[in-house]
Amino acid sequence: MGNLLNHKAGYLLITLLLYLNSIASALVKNDFVGAWLNEDPDTQSITRSLISAEVGNYLGIHNFGKCSPIDCDWGKVIANYTGNAFTAVYSTPFTTKTMTISLNKALNRLHINTVTSRIGLPDFTSDDYFYKMTKPDLVIRDITMPTGPVTYQQSPSASITFMVHNLGAPGITTQPLRARIVNATKDGELHTFTGYFSIDYTNPLSTDDSTSCNFLVGHDSVWQHGAYTLQFEVDQNDFIDEEVEDNNISYTVNLQVLNEHDLSGLMKFNYTSMHYITDATPTFSFVSGGNTLNDVDTYYYNTTSRYAFDNLPENELVYYYATYHITGTKSTLPGNYKAYMPVNLSSLTDTERENFTIQCYEIMHMTQPWDNNNADKPTGTAYYDILQPGMIFEWDAIANSDHYEFTIDKYRDSEHPSGFGYISSEISLNTPDSKHYITLPVTGEHEHYQAKIKSYDASGNLNGQYLTTYTNGHSVTYRFKVDFNCYPELPRIKAQINKKTTSGGYDRYYLAVPNADVIPAELFTKAPDLPPAGLNQEASRTWVYIKDDSGNQLAGYVAVYHPQDLNGLWFGVPEGTDPPQGVYIELHDRRCEMTYRSSYADPYMPCPVADINGDCIVNLLDFGMLANQWLNVGDM
Repeated sequence: MGNLLNHKAGYLLITLLLYLNSIASALVKNDFVGAWLNEDPDTQSITRSLISAEVGNYLGIHNFGKCSPIDCDWGKVIANYTGNAFTAVYSTPFTTKTMTISLNKALNRLHINTVTSRIGLPDFTSDDYFYKMTKPDLVIRDITMPTGPVTYQQSPSASITFMVHNLGAPGITTQPLRARIVNATKDGELHTFTGYFSIDYTNPLSTDDSTSCNFLVGHDSVWQHGAYTLQFEVDQNDFIDEEVEDNNISYTVNLQVLNEHDLSGLMKFNYTSMHYITDATPTFSFVSGGNTLNDVDTYYYNTTSRYAFDNLPENELVYYYATYHITGTKSTLPGNYKAYMPVNLSSLTDTERENFTIQCYEIMHMTQPWDNNNADKPTGTAYYDILQPGMIFEWDAIANSDHYEFTIDKYRDSEHPSGFGYISSEISLNTPDSKHYITLPVTGEHEHYQAKIKSYDASGNLNGQYLTTYTNGHSVTYRFKVDFNCYPELPRIKAQINKKTTSGGYDRYYLAVPNADVIPAELFTKAPDLPPAGLNQEASRTWVYIKDDSGNQLAGYVAVYHPQDLNGLWFGVPEGTDPPQGVYIELHDRRCEMTYRSSYADPYMPCPVADINGDCIVNLLDFGMLANQWLNVGDM
């Protein structure tokens, strides 16, 4: 009896499968047409697919992907219907999504299998399942805002337009369609708008159809001066039975209403609105006729990059400055931006005043001789670095830079008897290179140099400029003086043999200079203005020689950049050969033409055994280290 039941169950299962297969094979193009909603409301993939019948054997596939604050519209592609299943492809320059679309007609369930291919990354596959919507679904998309701040009671009046889309099934015919402003704020405080907008539409509002709503702003007393945030809700009275009732509210938009303004528009960098780069708010300043304008009202919205200025003089050339300090109140880098431009309002039309783009440029990162990423200058613009006559100027390359304008001018200090002022041009380069060796004369009393670096793209547009930030402001110049010190007398330099090794057929004797810290570090700076050492253009100011007791040179070093680098210098003799009776270190300061000799070091008398730390001096530090070693042994 059991076997008979099993055979009957198997027969019924086969019959059901054959029936379902016959249903599937009977699918036609129009079975796919409709609005399909993902069964998973929390999906991170395709949220809905709107499929329409097209001419011939084709279907239109209009997909939406999960995004915030509203789903991303992938657009519509045309697919050739080849039966169940068929293929649709979404393609971008870097990504291809190949979708296999099939339908279980018995369950009215759409299946989309997506293979995503990305350049340089492995493919990945996702599966989404959808049910067919039977009711309309209204959402607000494509909000069009005024191009700039709105002037109160301006004529003609400014307006906002948004589109109401039906992303569900057809069915809106005679019901009234209304919308209103919700969740509004004014200057950061909750603000209530009463009333609603009646929206006209053509019956029926079918799947993927839309209608627009347009309303005035700033035209009457409802729109007083202030910064507004707005959202819009469609069908707030629930006149229309929808598939999804909680997606009728739009994303948030920003609107500025001014009593009046003289200039407005967008802040951009490389033709990209600044809010895509940073949410920082810039600081503005204005100068006309050499005087700072303190009465200009400024407005800036870091979610849109829009600005507005009021109380600008009408018939004067005004220089405006805007600075984005992204990394802190005074920190300059990385990634900050600045704008500078002269403008005369009388030369602009009304339309130009309403849409005046301010192009920002990048603040350049100089690494030598001053790293403007490290810290602010400790005082004001009268703070001067002291550099050697030969120096290296180097900065990070700017993206899309075609060439750099690098200038150094000499100026009088403010303490000069003739007052602050320009003296002469010393360096003027138009170069693609971001590193330069510069030689400048020593500055006279109450004189200094000012360096400027600007970057330009291939069209000649400024896209980068050096900036120094001081504790009381910032400047587009790097200010410095040139001088050097000579040291007629130095404390006697001590030299000792630190250790001996044998390798490569040579006995190597390593020297130590226990009092290296008494030697000024300035002696070992790079000196590109002095003769190079072969191909080394950055040889140090002071060259170091190791000599024997007869004055014969045993070794020479031209790239010692710090006094402590003297520890570890060595000379070699053939393995098994007797070393000199004594050796010494000679320092030759090439800038001041001065020579210094160390004490003799005896190769036959290396550092004492009791010298624990390797400085060839036996003192309390060695005994402390020795005691620590004993304690560690005792712990074992």
